[in-house]
Amino acid sequence: MRAMEGCDSAAEAVWALLCALVLLGLLPTSSQSYLIYQICPPVQLSCGELSIPSVVAPFRTDEQLKSCGRKSFRLFCHGGYPAIQINSAIYWVKDIEYQSRILTLVNMDFVGTLCPSTVTNTTLDVSPFVLTTTDVQRLAIYYNFSCRMGKGFWNLSCPANATSSFVYLATESFSPHPYWGCGRPGAVVHIALRQSEFEQLTEDGRSIDHERFMEVLRHGFRVVWPGANPDSGWCESCNNSGGNCTFDNRWAAGQICSCRGGSYYPVCPSLGTAEWGTSTKKVIIGITLGTGGFFVLSCLLFCFLRFRHSRAACSRQDIETRKKLKETKHIETILRRYWPLAPERYSYLDLDNMTNSFSDKIGKGGFATVFKGKLLNGHSVAVKVLNNPKSNGKEFVNEVLSIGWTYHVNIVSLLGYCSEGPNRALIYEFMPNGSLERFIFGDKHGTLGWDKLYAIAVGIARGLEYLHHGCEMSILHFDIKPHSILLDEEFCPKISDFGLAKLCGMEKPDVFMSDARGTVGYIAPEVFNPRYGRASAKSDVYSYGMMVLEMVGGRKNIEPHVDHTSEIYYPHWIFKHLELNENFEVCGDPTKEEEISRRMIMVGLWCIQTNPAERPSINRVAAMLEERIEVDIPPMPVLYSPLRRSEVSVATLTSEVHF
Repeated sequence: MRAMEGCDSAAEAVWALLCALVLLGLLPTSSQSYLIYQICPPVQLSCGELSIPSVVAPFRTDEQLKSCGRKSFRLFCHGGYPAIQINSAIYWVKDIEYQSRILTLVNMDFVGTLCPSTVTNTTLDVSPFVLTTTDVQRLAIYYNFSCRMGKGFWNLSCPANATSSFVYLATESFSPHPYWGCGRPGAVVHIALRQSEFEQLTEDGRSIDHERFMEVLRHGFRVVWPGANPDSGWCESCNNSGGNCTFDNRWAAGQICSCRGGSYYPVCPSLGTAEWGTSTKKVIIGITLGTGGFFVLSCLLFCFLRFRHSRAACSRQDIETRKKLKETKHIETILRRYWPLAPERYSYLDLDNMTNSFSDKIGKGGFATVFKGKLLNGHSVAVKVLNNPKSNGKEFVNEVLSIGWTYHVNIVSLLGYCSEGPNRALIYEFMPNGSLERFIFGDKHGTLGWDKLYAIAVGIARGLEYLHHGCEMSILHFDIKPHSILLDEEFCPKISDFGLAKLCGMEKPDVFMSDARGTVGYIAPEVFNPRYGRASAKSDVYSYGMMVLEMVGGRKNIEPHVDHTSEIYYPHWIFKHLELNENFEVCGDPTKEEEISRRMIMVGLWCIQTNPAERPSINRVAAMLEERIEVDIPPMPVLYSPLRRSEVSVATLTSEVHF
């Protein structure tokens, strides 16, 4: 038995060293790191009279290599102003605070005038940046009203030669309908100002001076760019240690401190001048030792294979233990390989302190238990402890690597994770309002108004649009449902539960599915039946459509004489009533609520078309919801005999855990 244990120990050493050699092969060489160190120094971006004195990672200019910064952080000159393009909008970059990761921006549309000759609807989408949580006010400018507005609006006086005669300012949360009898505005432009300056502008009455407002607009608003630790000052510490903070694209845009002796994180090691000069010798010695180690590994591997045949007498428990150890090492190898992508790592002891010995349990499911906790800074978090003994770790790695590098207001933030032996946990931002499911079928049923339901539907569509088209790799969720949508204190929706997600390239938008995945009632037909095609982003659109129909039905207490699982009989029922143009029973202003409900129903029915080619893309779904394009009544979805709970059990269903 001791011989077997000794051989097992040798086998573990073999696999550990093999993993180390593989990782060393993936790391950039010393000469490559020195090259990055030489070609990515801080540069000045000059645009006429205006300039940014120091541009360093994560930002870059066109004069630098792409590896010097992130793709979406490119700075350039635009009309004599240092600028950055965020989604489709161009902003003047007034200031960059690297220590606090704050960017001060000014909308280029308002640099010259508040009242241009032509105005189009624009939203305030600054992802992957995030508006600062303090001293910020989201506003909307309404152009070309046909008459004067009342309470809740501030008049903006435009110059006499401008075409906009009635222009008003209102807070973004103030959404009048039907605009006090003045009809719809010609355009609505969403902006942000500092809260303190907005209060000064509006303290004198309901009219705001044009020049004064333009001056405040040019002060700009502040956004934060994402990072693992906002207070670390990583880039400055790297530069102070004698290196340059860069982004190596071969490591998926990971943070790298490029030093003369190699790539390090977070700072360069404290070495003397003589030691820096021996880097070439160190490389040669390392190669020599690696070659000798290869022969040692070969001998150990031979020993492992010899003793492998003698383990037939091992107990079932020993085999299971080895399997778990192998799985743990496999996960550790992946996490080490992609460490720049992953968020902050915590030990199991950290989780125990964070959750006060796991005393406040706020949710439990088949695969996980969720506890409320607090970080050292007092920030509330939800700690999801995985307890599925049959899981092979794929869901855990999926969640860490897919959410870990996404930054969007409608995607839940993964703040950290724990992988220590058999213990695995995920640390999310705490969502005080729980999941959307509570407000459709649970104890909060019927408490959300139509405006809020509509805003939630639009937010989820924007989040899916970011997953499908806003990242370098398209992320397919495959488990969109009310339980996967979390609501923060302001009922802003955030997509969560990425355990079943898959990555695919933009040029190849479909994926091969070896097994059915998702939750019964929301699974697109092509996911479990290849006769309907290959799974793709349209599969998420299908699940989204089913969820939107449930949001409408749950809000109106519709009883289609089947259970509310969004199976095909319910869409057929609601399609029949929509086709007959029957009104649903609603409370309050019937015109407004019926308009919202009817639009949500038609969008939902378009999304659940059986043929994926007939479903709209998520970009078009968002445009239909936001009334940027007209929505026609869709054809009735073909009945495709969906899976029922009583007939099938999908092995990959996610845990029903409330955050």
